Amino acid sequence: MNLFDTSAEAQAELDASGAVLLEDARDILSDRVTDGEFCFAIPFLLQIWFALVPPGCRAPEVPFDDLEKSFTTHLRQAEAANRAGNPKKLEAFVKDCPQPGLMLAVASAILKSAPDFPKEIQPGPAPQLVILALLKTVVQELDQALRHQGSS
Repeated sequence: MNLFDTSAEAQAELDASGAVLLEDARDILSDRVTDGEFCFAIPFLLQIWFALVPPGCRAPEVPFDDLEKSFTTHLRQAEAANRAGNPKKLEAFVKDCPQPGLMLAVASAILKSAPDFPKEIQPGPAPQLVILALLKTVVQELDQALRHQGSS
């Protein structure tokens, strides 16, 4: 996010690329997190996007149906890992993706920064898990779209 002075600038660049990432993410999470908790997820969604899609590049197409299906799978996996009560299971969930370093960095940032966010957007443990599943979904589906675009 050091590329931008504000989150609004990053969102404007995202919009200029033709991406609908934030709208799709909001639709996927609509009944699972509050509007405030979704605001907590936005900086992380932007970090993932710009880690994989440099500013000035056209957005790859990431079909909503693929995002939604992948999210359902990842949420189930995250909940199972969390129920196991073993931090290694949750770490394995995070790392099992095409960009494990990126996911570990984002997961770590979520845990470290959550207490610093204003109370009205600070997610509790359950919404953090939902957001983590969404972020993993975005990493996976965006990576796949970029690989497909590169091979076309």
